[in-house]
Amino acid sequence: MPITIRRATEADAPALSRICLLTAQAGTSAEHLHDFGELPGLAYAVPYVKLPTTWGFVMEDDLTKEVVGYIVGSKDTRAYEAYAAEHWWPALVEKYPTSLAKKPGDVHYMKLFRKMHTAPEANIAFAAAHLHIDILEPYQRQGWGRKLITTAIEYLKEENIVGDGVWLGMDPRNEAARKFYLRLGFKNIEGADENQLDLSPTDTGEPRLPSAPRSVLSYAPRRGSHAHFADSRPTQNPFFNPAVLSHSTPDPQYPSEPQWQIPVYDNNQPPSTSDESPEEFPSRRVSQIPLAPAPADTRRGSGDSDVTQVGPNDEEKEDPYKKYSLSSYEHPYDIRPPQDAYPGPGTSALQPRPKRSAMRRGVSFSEEQPSVREYVPGESIDPKSERESKRRGLPSNMLDLYSLNAAGSYPDRKGRIGMRRDPSEADSEDDAFTSARYNRRRADSMASMASLGSEILDPDDPRVTGVEAKYLEDPEDVEKNALRQMDYRARRKHLTRIKIEFNVTSMINRQEFLIKLAKALMTFGAPSHRIESQLVAAARILEVEAEFIHLPSVIICSFGDQELGCSETHFVKCGGRLALGLLHKVHLVYRSVVHDEISAKRATTELEDLLKSPPLYPILFRCLLAFSLSALICPLAFGGSFLDMWIAGAGAFILAVLQLNVVTKSAMYANVFEITIAILVSFAARGLSSIRSQIFCYTAISSAGIIGILPGYLILSSSLELASKNIVCGSVKMVYALIYTLFLGFGLQIGSDFYLLLDRQTRRHLDDLAASLATTVALTGSWVADNGTESNDSIPLVGTWTFTHALPPNDHDILNGCYRPKSRPWYLQAFPFWTSFIIVPVFSTLSSLANLQPLRSKQLPIMVIISCCSYASNKIANHYIFNRSDVVSAIGAFTVGLLGNIYSRKMGGTAFTSMVTGVLFLVPSGLSQAGGITANGNGIDIGGAMIAVTIGITVGLFMSQALVYAFGSRKNAAVFSF
Repeated sequence: MPITIRRATEADAPALSRICLLTAQAGTSAEHLHDFGELPGLAYAVPYVKLPTTWGFVMEDDLTKEVVGYIVGSKDTRAYEAYAAEHWWPALVEKYPTSLAKKPGDVHYMKLFRKMHTAPEANIAFAAAHLHIDILEPYQRQGWGRKLITTAIEYLKEENIVGDGVWLGMDPRNEAARKFYLRLGFKNIEGADENQLDLSPTDTGEPRLPSAPRSVLSYAPRRGSHAHFADSRPTQNPFFNPAVLSHSTPDPQYPSEPQWQIPVYDNNQPPSTSDESPEEFPSRRVSQIPLAPAPADTRRGSGDSDVTQVGPNDEEKEDPYKKYSLSSYEHPYDIRPPQDAYPGPGTSALQPRPKRSAMRRGVSFSEEQPSVREYVPGESIDPKSERESKRRGLPSNMLDLYSLNAAGSYPDRKGRIGMRRDPSEADSEDDAFTSARYNRRRADSMASMASLGSEILDPDDPRVTGVEAKYLEDPEDVEKNALRQMDYRARRKHLTRIKIEFNVTSMINRQEFLIKLAKALMTFGAPSHRIESQLVAAARILEVEAEFIHLPSVIICSFGDQELGCSETHFVKCGGRLALGLLHKVHLVYRSVVHDEISAKRATTELEDLLKSPPLYPILFRCLLAFSLSALICPLAFGGSFLDMWIAGAGAFILAVLQLNVVTKSAMYANVFEITIAILVSFAARGLSSIRSQIFCYTAISSAGIIGILPGYLILSSSLELASKNIVCGSVKMVYALIYTLFLGFGLQIGSDFYLLLDRQTRRHLDDLAASLATTVALTGSWVADNGTESNDSIPLVGTWTFTHALPPNDHDILNGCYRPKSRPWYLQAFPFWTSFIIVPVFSTLSSLANLQPLRSKQLPIMVIISCCSYASNKIANHYIFNRSDVVSAIGAFTVGLLGNIYSRKMGGTAFTSMVTGVLFLVPSGLSQAGGITANGNGIDIGGAMIAVTIGITVGLFMSQALVYAFGSRKNAAVFSF
């Protein structure tokens, strides 16, 4: 089966994890021991393709493109252990709590993650780097383990690692692995456990490693071991000793031979005649050790092919590597003929055969029995013909062989094709012949290239059509072909994209950061229509495969797991209120992460500290802020007097006390909190306004008293969601806000009616007033002018005339629904215009503090300035545009958005926090222009008025943002603004 050995990449992590599971139980599958099958791989395989100081190679089946084996390791064991202890094992400890472990395998590995063993000091004193190897069962015992080990040795030589020796730790239950390592030359390490083996250099400086060429790599069964190589480079090739080489088998003297299907390598170079290059793996040393010749009376079979007879001048000695030679895995190329081998008629004495040169590590083996092609001096190789020969199957080769034998293509063999006398039987009693071909090596010939016409080609065969493959890779593989398919500008943009380089952390930490970021944004009242885009931008920059869905009070986070081929879904559910100071800090943490200033792990810790931090101000101070805000907005927006503002402030103070103390402790009362507050405020306002002197205004007191629970920000968020095409979240919030507003209107109406039920005189007075206003008198007759303006002969007007009781107009004494005659003292009058220059900045400052903005912050003056500009533009627009609260609010919101986004873009501030105060200022102002909350006493009208105001604010904010970001470069991350 065709196999390719190549470098391991991070994309191979799922395959490595699967292979480790299938070989984890002393070389057999451990699937029955685990519910979490990825645990063995996360401990012994996956880290080697994700952490620094690591390397690895994999075996890939060319037919299925599946990874079937691997060899991985690290150049520095202690550095690897330190980095994994800080960045790898903690993430696994968080991801796999011990409470999830049910089966023994899961229990073992989850405990191992929490207390991972380290390499013994005796082993580290022997060598520094380490290695780990695993191969699937169908590919075992075919020589692939040795191939992987040889590939790893060559790589470590290039990295100046091999030199001092090698050690490994193995599963003591795996006796097959122990035997394999002992055959390779490993032995127990002094001062270590029995399962710790080493392969140390010989006295001459040569490590006792299996000598094999690059192309001939071999395999060992599952052994759960680690092999370590030291950091020094030998002065000569440690796998070749020219002193033990006596002679080689000559090249075949026949004109042509059948070509067997073996891999042909393009980098064969003639070896030096003096010494071998230290970068190459020469032929196997075992077959070159001089041993005693076999007795003449001993029959020789195929099992005796692992010894070589040398000339009489060579010293006969025992092979020190014989017990490690693993001769049952000998390749026919490594079997030397005896000294008295008959070379054939007409041939000279045995000539030295050139050794096989090294091959590159990435090589495709095209047959189950891999081999190599020897280098022939002066031979020219046609790559096209070589490729065609590799495509020929076994039946075609057999037909060629049959044709050659039938035609007698070898006249010098004298009719003895396929027969040869065994040299070891020269003195035996029976003159027997073996079935092997005379003096032939199995895979040296190119005769199959000269086909005798026995092969029938398909009309679409590439050898007929001449079509050559140009794109061997899958064109749909976006990751591999992305840069190749890009133009220059797109490629440059892709290579210069924002990515994390200096503060890299594990995937679990990055995912945890995204979850904490989502929770913090929701808790501190971030603009809901921007949360999802912010999380997507953060995930893209952090290179996390994630998807987010934002629903009211819930964010669904789905993270893809490349190791397991599945996904994890997290539900982040939380509620909160606007906290400008903490929200600004969250935004700074987010920007630090995406600008690669801090790691995601550190950012997660900072976000947790912000989430656990106590409120910025105590409850009493926040209640005083609520009192001040209602007292100031009463004369500013609802035409209240000096007396009205104190009553409205007292109502807001009681509201804040209940909201901060009682509601947080009683879930039952929280459901009716808004209705009860509206009833109490309306009851008190109606009672005070019933005084005969009319010194209190019901509309001003009731509207300003509940300003703290108006859903202005909620309706604004829902409008922004709908404008951003987030239909689900926006519509749900909008409906909730409207129902909430109807609750408030219902509470105000109930409070007023309840007082009138108790005060009969006031109710009778209001009923009489309403009846008098509704009384009409109808008269039928003719009308004749009698004022002398027309002559008496004019035609009289005939018809029915209706008369109503009309009150004298006093529009100049009515201000925002409150009766303010000029004859009253100053404390019963509306505030003059010049007081707005004092009240507006103070209200803006207190409103920012009520939204938990720190007093000593650079953002606070910016908030106050933008809020003052918002009120000024709103007033000017209302002076020229009558009875259109939506248009007036849009103009004010456009001013706020323009200033906030310019400040964010030019000065680097946070646009959202600087704009909130000005936007919230527009809600009560717009309601006052729409007639106030209680102007008509109808909850539907109140809801309609609030929708009109918030829609105008939404349009103004989006228009301002579009105008600001229409010029210059765009932001790289999500816009943290309205």
